[in-house]
Amino acid sequence: MYVAGALLSCVCLFYFGQRAIQLDDKLVDLSNAKLARPLFAVVPFIMAGLASAWAWQVMLLRCGASVRFSLAAGIFFTAQFAKYIPGNIAQHIGRVALAKQYNVPIVPVFASMALEALFGIAVMFLLSMPTIATHSDVLIWLSGLILMIFAACLLNSSRPVLKHKALNVLKERLGGQGLKIQKWAIPIALSLLSTLLSGAGLLLLDPAFTATPSVCLQVVSIFCVAWLAGFVTPGAPAGLGIREVILSQGLEPIIGLEAGTIVALLLRIAATIADLVSFGVGLGLLRYSNIKAQENQCAIGHTKSVAN
Repeated sequence: MYVAGALLSCVCLFYFGQRAIQLDDKLVDLSNAKLARPLFAVVPFIMAGLASAWAWQVMLLRCGASVRFSLAAGIFFTAQFAKYIPGNIAQHIGRVALAKQYNVPIVPVFASMALEALFGIAVMFLLSMPTIATHSDVLIWLSGLILMIFAACLLNSSRPVLKHKALNVLKERLGGQGLKIQKWAIPIALSLLSTLLSGAGLLLLDPAFTATPSVCLQVVSIFCVAWLAGFVTPGAPAGLGIREVILSQGLEPIIGLEAGTIVALLLRIAATIADLVSFGVGLGLLRYSNIKAQENQCAIGHTKSVAN
């Protein structure tokens, strides 16, 4: 299934690349204003990452692991850059490895990551309904194929810790009193905020996207379809190729196929820059956490010495 997802990503990337090659003259003639747009779009993407990191920290707390925001954000940002490694799973493995390194309980990490994916997919799916409801072309066929691949991978998962321990934590946290909406309102709201901020990054890439509220909603909905398809496709690094095809195809009725292709390229540039900046911030936060841990150990040792 991962090979199928990787092949699908390569096919989409080849198709999008052929389309971009046909626009070589227009790509060369891009004005400085258009080239500057991805830099402006970086800001909402970084803010979206902060909202996602905060949501994960709250979910960790709800699942029984108390972690400082600086450490949670450091782990989240550092591991997130691994999504560019082929396979589309390295960021999850990296987050578990870093959490273990910093003595965060593993079972709550698995449980919180499962909730994070659940909330994120639910929010994206709801916001993508306007696009799904009004299109029946290749966009929907591609999304359906991707969802089938994702479902097959999910059914074939056989990780004992994920199937048993983490699921038991989820049942315990979600069962009974845990179903109260206020318990999960904050992470759900933060997931929604992260999605809207990411959509705002796309809106900054072309003035036509903010012409009317209905167009804004349509563009954000198309973005959610593209993000969701790239997220659930196993084997596609950061949804490469898949998101670009869906974006350019979906934006064609609004700004035309040529402009949609350029916007898809600019969005990939903006997202990559934001991920690089976030990766640097994450490394800095992890270094800060190491310093704080050493200071705490020294303080504990000094207290014991005084007590003796």
